[in-house]
Amino acid sequence: MKLLRKIAVLGIFSFLLLEIMGCGGSGASPVLVSLTIAPADSSITLGATQQFTATGTYSDGSTQDLTSSVTWTSSDTTVAPIDSAGLATSAGAGSTTIKATSGNISGSTSLTVTPALLNSHDADGFLWGTEGSVLIDDFENITGTMAFIRDIINSTLKTKYVKIRLQDSFFTSADGGVTYSPTACMPNPLQCISAFNMDETAKLFKTNGWSMVPMFTYDMSAATVTTAGIDRIVNFVDWFVGRYKVDGGIQYIELEDYPASWWKGTDAQLLEMTNNIYDRIKAKCPDVWVGTPGFEYWIDTSGDATMNKAITTIEYFLDKSNGARFDFWAFHGYALADVLSQGFAFYPPTRTPVTNKYAGIPGILEIRKALDANGWQDRPIIDTEHFGVLQATLTDPNDRLEEAYMVQHSLLERTLHTPAGNAALYGVLALKIFPSGAIPGASGSLYPDGSLSKHLKAVGLLRDKLRDYHYSSHVSGAFDDETQAWVEKFQSGSKELYIFFKPFHYAQGQTILLDGETLNYTLNLDKVPSAVVLTDVNGSTSAITPAQTLTLGAENGPKFLEVTYP
Repeated sequence: MKLLRKIAVLGIFSFLLLEIMGCGGSGASPVLVSLTIAPADSSITLGATQQFTATGTYSDGSTQDLTSSVTWTSSDTTVAPIDSAGLATSAGAGSTTIKATSGNISGSTSLTVTPALLNSHDADGFLWGTEGSVLIDDFENITGTMAFIRDIINSTLKTKYVKIRLQDSFFTSADGGVTYSPTACMPNPLQCISAFNMDETAKLFKTNGWSMVPMFTYDMSAATVTTAGIDRIVNFVDWFVGRYKVDGGIQYIELEDYPASWWKGTDAQLLEMTNNIYDRIKAKCPDVWVGTPGFEYWIDTSGDATMNKAITTIEYFLDKSNGARFDFWAFHGYALADVLSQGFAFYPPTRTPVTNKYAGIPGILEIRKALDANGWQDRPIIDTEHFGVLQATLTDPNDRLEEAYMVQHSLLERTLHTPAGNAALYGVLALKIFPSGAIPGASGSLYPDGSLSKHLKAVGLLRDKLRDYHYSSHVSGAFDDETQAWVEKFQSGSKELYIFFKPFHYAQGQTILLDGETLNYTLNLDKVPSAVVLTDVNGSTSAITPAQTLTLGAENGPKFLEVTYP
């Protein structure tokens, strides 16, 4: 009996001991040792949200979803605040650290918010870009004009494609020209007038969601072109694209700036250099489009040496037997002009060249025809650089002229089609986003104090308007005819957009001017619309009484007529 009683007592004692210790017998509950935040290092566009989750890992190896119980914080709520459920809402471009905390345990990750760059491509896929002075010393200390340049690209032009200019001579190499230092000096490391850090510049591109379009140019300070020099720039482009393709978002590269002016070698050497770069880049990065040199052939002056050299070089590249290799034809679509002793006499965008068949808007069709004749129908043409008729420091009068010219020119490039009905151009990178007068010999698209120009805002307006409209047809206007208003039609569902302007007057030997005249055009619609809104080149809008027949008062500054049908 006593034995049974002892056994019972021991049984009860063992049961109580197991209850105290737990079934594992360790006596201690598992504790939280780490928090993992997902997704890791994410990126969203402005206007979007990102849901984060927090997973806890415990001392016994188990995991648990703690998203709803942790405390969520954002290091920069101007970029993206986060709520108690882990939902971050974008508020501005930049980067922030998202942190989850439970007791003394925390986990974190980064969130990058990029601008909603909606005008990078329009409704038909046409590419819009620009050139920006965005080579910087220290992105963390970006202030003043540089910050304004960034905001203009993001908020006025709303494009991700940003061209930059590079020479291998800017960068130092410790191994004889195979790899390079990201710290660079212009014009060269021995005469460092302006320094920048390419790694920091790449961060700027990544943070803003931009796509870098680098133009690589052979050392302009070199007296001659040599085999060693060609090898060096091939290695430099290889190093640069390999290092910055991801962070810089590189999709397109251009080779050699304005060879008719800057190239000191032969056409055969130029082709050798570009083909060697093409082969090297395509072997490693087949998705990067490698362009031709940035040809310039805007001069229309009989006997001009630069014009003749330009024509010789482009025809050398267009001769298929010479074996040029490229993914797209690059050219700089500057204003067609006659070179006079006292300066340039600029043509209206609606004029055809007299001497140089490749020049001006109509010249694009000549290049397209030559490419197609070679069986290169798949090689698009991109205007990789231009401004309008600016030749002096930007002021209000010449800004208003540039405003009218640039919107006319951009519209004509966007709507130019071959006789077969195909778009002649693939895209345009226009304007130079830096203050006027800041860089000798270059016309900046900002006022000298860095403020926004009229013509830059007008180009942004054009791109805004074309974002949601598909091109429909050419309604009115002809090259070299000043008696007709130029009218282009676009469509989007039940809406139509008509962009129209009066061509500039042209007189041989004289540059164009705003004429202050109005040219009426009668627009006959298919039916009576429910609403009609007119926007002028400055962005001012007015409602027009809906009618099936409308009279358009065309001026040099293009206007936008939006028609909505019931």
